[in-house]
Amino acid sequence: MPIKKRMTKNRIGCKVLLNTRLPIFILLCICFLTLHFTLTAQTPPIFLPDDFDYEAEDVGCVCNPGVINKSPGKGLLIEYKLTSGGGFTPDEVAAGISPSKINNLARLRFRLKIPVVIKPKVKFLIGLDHFREQYHFNFIQPAFAEQLNLLASTTLKTSRLTGYFLQSVGESNYIGLQVRGAFSGNYDGIINTDSYFNQIRASVIWGVKKRDDLEWGIGLVYSDNFSRKRILPFLLYNRTYNERWGLEAAFPVSVLMRYNFTPTSLLLFGPELSSSAYALRGEQTLGNDDYYFRHTELEFGVKYERQLRSWFWASIHGGLQINFDSRYEKVINLEELFEPDLITGVFLKIGLFLSPPD
Repeated sequence: MPIKKRMTKNRIGCKVLLNTRLPIFILLCICFLTLHFTLTAQTPPIFLPDDFDYEAEDVGCVCNPGVINKSPGKGLLIEYKLTSGGGFTPDEVAAGISPSKINNLARLRFRLKIPVVIKPKVKFLIGLDHFREQYHFNFIQPAFAEQLNLLASTTLKTSRLTGYFLQSVGESNYIGLQVRGAFSGNYDGIINTDSYFNQIRASVIWGVKKRDDLEWGIGLVYSDNFSRKRILPFLLYNRTYNERWGLEAAFPVSVLMRYNFTPTSLLLFGPELSSSAYALRGEQTLGNDDYYFRHTELEFGVKYERQLRSWFWASIHGGLQINFDSRYEKVINLEELFEPDLITGVFLKIGLFLSPPD
C-alpha cells in the first residue's frame, strides 16, 4: 500500500477512534463525579426539582428536530418498574436498633401524547401522564412507625396534564415551551384537584441544530412544588458520532451513551437522576398530621429498545439504583422532619410504547 494512502487511512481510523472513545471517556468522568457527590450528599442537589424525571423533559420526542439515529420518541407508553428493598432507617434512630424493612417498591406508569397542531414550523401537543407507586414493607419498627405505616398503607399517585409547544426560528433554531399542572399525593381515585396536591412547572428552551448529527439547547425550568419555588438552568446536548455511537444528554440530570445495533434496535446506558414529591393526608395517623414526602435517586442503568412491528416498540431497563435522599416534612412545621435512608438496590423496568414516524 502506498505511504500516502496508508497515512490517509490511519488519519481516518484515528478520527473514528476519537469520535467513539472520547464521549465514552467523558461519560465515565461524569459518572464518577456524579457518584462521588451523590454518595457524600445528605440533601437533594439544588439543581434537581422535586418532581423531575428525564423522559418528561424529552424535547426531541416532542419537536423532532433531533439527530440521526436518535432513540425513538414515545407517543404512548406503559411501563412497570420494580426496585429491590432493604433497610429503611431514619437518621435519628440510635445505633443498634434494627431498621424497618422494605420488600420492594413498585411503580406503574401510563403516558399519552396527543398531537393537536402539526405543521412544518409549529407543533403543539397535549400530554396525559399518570403513575402510581407502592412501598411494600416486610415489617415496620416502632421508630417513626406512624409515618411509615402511612406510607405502607397508601398508593402514591401523580396525574399530570402537560402542554408542549415548538416554534421553528429560521433554518437551524427553535423555541420550545412546556407547561405542566400535576396533582401528587395519597388521594383516592385517578386524580384529585384539591390545591393541596397541586404542582406547577414550566420550562423554555432555545435549541440550535445546524447539522443532522448535532443538536444543543439551553433553557430554564420553573418549579412550584408545595412549599418550594425554584428557577433552574439546564442544557440539552444530542450528538451522533457515527452510524453506531451517539450521546443523548440533559445536563445535569441525564447523560446517556447510545449504541445503535440496527435501525430498529439500540442500547442506552449511563446515569439518570430522578425525584418525586407527594402531599400526604394523615387522617389515619394518631396526630392527624399531614406530611410532604420526597425521594431522590440515581440510576446507573442499561436500556435496550427494540421495534416489534410498525409503530410498536418494547424496552427493558435495569441496573443499580442509589437512593440517596428521602424525607418527611410535617406540613404545619417544615423544620420538623426526618430522613429515612433506603439502602442501594437494583431496579428493572419493562415497557411497551408506540413511536410514530417523524
